[in-house]
Amino acid sequence: MKKIVSLFLLLSTLLCLLVSCNEPEDLNAGGGERGENGSWDTVDFGGQTVRYCISVNQYEEASFPACNIYTKGPDTAGSNEVAREVLARNKLASDTLGITVEYSMRDLTYDKILEDVRSIVSTNAKNSPDIYNNDINGLSWAMLDGLLWNVKNPGEGIKNYFDFEADGWYTEYMRGCTFDQEKYYIFAGDYFIDMIRMAWVVYVNHDLFSAHVNKMPAWCKSLDDFYSYVRDGFWDMDLLADIASRVHVDSGKLGETERTDTVVGLSIATLTDMVFPSASGVTLYYQDKENGYRPCVMSDIDTYQRLSNKFVDLLSTEGVFVFPRAIQATKDVTAHFTEGNVLFATQRLGEMEATVLRDFGAAKGLVPIPKWNQYEQADYHTVVHNQAELGCILN
Repeated sequence: MKKIVSLFLLLSTLLCLLVSCNEPEDLNAGGGERGENGSWDTVDFGGQTVRYCISVNQYEEASFPACNIYTKGPDTAGSNEVAREVLARNKLASDTLGITVEYSMRDLTYDKILEDVRSIVSTNAKNSPDIYNNDINGLSWAMLDGLLWNVKNPGEGIKNYFDFEADGWYTEYMRGCTFDQEKYYIFAGDYFIDMIRMAWVVYVNHDLFSAHVNKMPAWCKSLDDFYSYVRDGFWDMDLLADIASRVHVDSGKLGETERTDTVVGLSIATLTDMVFPSASGVTLYYQDKENGYRPCVMSDIDTYQRLSNKFVDLLSTEGVFVFPRAIQATKDVTAHFTEGNVLFATQRLGEMEATVLRDFGAAKGLVPIPKWNQYEQADYHTVVHNQAELGCILN
C-alpha cells in the first residue's frame, strides 16, 4: 500500500490554530483571508501560541541526525548551514502568520506513539501539543482510530484555509492514500527536507572508479563518461551488476565476496531488497473505483516476477556484498563504504549528513537507484523509507 507522506512545508503550522484541543472557542477565530494569489500575507493570528511537539528519537539504523534539528528557529542551527536555511524559513512562516511557536521535546519510539496520542485526545489533556511530530507507524493507527483532525471537512463554523484542488496539493495522490475517499488527513511535516533525506540513492567512490577505469566497458573511459551514461538513461540493474563484477578483486576465496576483498563492486543491506522493487514503478495494488475504491491486488504479476528474478540475479553477482540477515542497520553499509574498498553502496541521501561519511577522504558522488530495465522503464522512481518523521493534527 502506498506510504502516507507529508503534504507541505512547515507553513502547515497554521493547521493547529484551527484545531486547538484545549480552547475550542479559538476554532472560530479570525485571522483574515488568504489572498487571491494564494498568499498568506493577509493572514494574521496576532501572536497566538502554537504548541509543537518534536521527536528527538534517533533510529539506530541511521547514521545521520534526527530531523528535530530542522524544526526550531535559526538560532538553534549552530554551524549546520542546511539547518540554518531551513530554520530561517520556519521563522519566516511564523512571522507571516503572526504566531508564536512553543516547542516541546519528546523521545518516543514508534510503539509508543499511538497510546500517547490516544491518551491526549481521550483525556482532553491540558497543554497538550497542537501539532504532534513523530513516526508514521503510530500516526497511521491513530488516523484509523479517528484521533486525527479531518482537515477537508473541519465542521460547521470552522474556517478552512486550504484549497485541495489547487496545483501542488497532489489531489489524486492523496485520494490514493486515504482510507476514506471523503476525507483528507494531513500529515504535516517538513516535506522537502526530511522526506528527501530519506530517499535512497547509490553512493559512488570516485577514487576507486578512476583507479579501475581500465576494467570498465569499452564506452567508459573516465568518470565523466559514467555520469553521462547515467544522465542519458542507461543506468539499470544490468549495468550495475556488470560494473560491480568487473572491478571486484577477491582476497583469496574465488567467486565469493568477503568484507576483506580488495575491491567490492556493490555493498547493500537487507533493506535494499525493498528498495529495488519499489523503485521499479511496478504496480501491485490498485483501487477498484466501481466498488468504493476498495484496494485490490493486481492479478497479472508477470512484470513483477521478472523484476524479482532480476534482483535475485543481482544478489548472486560476484562482487556484490550482502550483509547477513541478522544485520538490519543500513549504517553498516556506510561504514563499509568509508573503509574505501567499495565502489557502489546503496544508502539514503541523508547519510551525507553523517560525520563518518563527511570525514571520508576519498572523492565521492551519487547516482539514483538504477532502473530495472532501461527499455521498459522510462523514468527513475526514487523510493522513500517509511520511517520518515511526520506530524499530525490532534482531533
